[in-house]
Amino acid sequence: MSTLKVLFGKHWKTCFGKRLLTTQIRKITQGPLYTEVESIANQQPHIQCRSRKYLAGSSSSNLPETVPIYTHSEFKGIAITDAHIDKQIQEIGASIRPSLDQIFQQNKSCILIKNLPIKEAKDFNDFVKGLDYVAMSYDTGVAFRSEVESLLYSASDEPFEYSIELHNEMVYLSKFPAKIMFCCLKQAPRGGESPIVFNRDLIKLINPEVLDKFRKKGIRYLRSTKHQKNTDYIAWQHTFSTESEKVAEEKMLRDGYQWEWRENGDVTIWYNLPAFFSHPITGEEIWLNQAVPSHCSYFKSHPMYDGKEELSPSEYHFHTCYGDGAEIEDDVIDHIRSIIWNNAMSLKLLPGDVVIMDNLYCQHSRMSFEGGERKIVVSLAEPISR
Repeated sequence: MSTLKVLFGKHWKTCFGKRLLTTQIRKITQGPLYTEVESIANQQPHIQCRSRKYLAGSSSSNLPETVPIYTHSEFKGIAITDAHIDKQIQEIGASIRPSLDQIFQQNKSCILIKNLPIKEAKDFNDFVKGLDYVAMSYDTGVAFRSEVESLLYSASDEPFEYSIELHNEMVYLSKFPAKIMFCCLKQAPRGGESPIVFNRDLIKLINPEVLDKFRKKGIRYLRSTKHQKNTDYIAWQHTFSTESEKVAEEKMLRDGYQWEWRENGDVTIWYNLPAFFSHPITGEEIWLNQAVPSHCSYFKSHPMYDGKEELSPSEYHFHTCYGDGAEIEDDVIDHIRSIIWNNAMSLKLLPGDVVIMDNLYCQHSRMSFEGGERKIVVSLAEPISR
């Protein structure tokens, strides 16, 4: 009888449950590389959602009081066995890649990996190198983050008191990562959880008339991007990784943007994208956009905009409307946002945890935190284009 190491509550225990004996274990020459973690929901925290300060839309009665605690069928947790944690971290990455590919092929879109020997950003970077995904830079992204190592970034440099809405990474662009990987190096003393939600659920639950309207009209993304001399937030120099207006224009032209420079050096950008994406292999229609998390209502809840309620939608850092320029109705934004949060899954990463997501199907987020530093790094991979 095999002894399996499973996560139970807050402690690691060894047990011989009949249910566990049926677990499929991938084997390599030195025995099983990993075991399945079967009690993820038992260890997840209650996360306040409704009435949470600096969370977009939290005043709506349609949002849940707390993020649901359960284990979604598209989520899988695994733990590297003790027999392998003494290996070089890059070797562990290379060894586990075939198993990850197989798990993703089984309609899983989020894999949590525990018990990795990761202590610092370099360890995670080496693990990612071992996985051998095609790396992608964050060039032209609009989030507030910094590069930690080559092609390894801070997950977010947003103010700690602010909660970042659930979203698919960079799908407001025509080119975005198919895979996104996070690693927790230091957990916040309080808060800082990383809830997730799955797009296959959303497309089934959003009102068909709403889906059809987005299908016909698409989405227009607008950015009011300031010169670095005019803001302490994300400037166009940060977004385009250049000090040159000419280079910025070349990148905007490449990506199909329209733009207008302001006399003070700021630039307004707009472009249209579909609300849906066809899976490149299966042809499955996927709800894949940032109609809600890029809507101005997101920034109306941002501490940077406290006391600035008089701004028009287009004056916020970014905003969305229908592809024909018409505003997305407030009740539609609330409808989609409430479905997202009511179907989210509570998830808190602990130091050394790595989570790998299929960015086509799984959305991620970051809740506000307090009491100290939170350090999570991210790597983008497998670029794909609409």
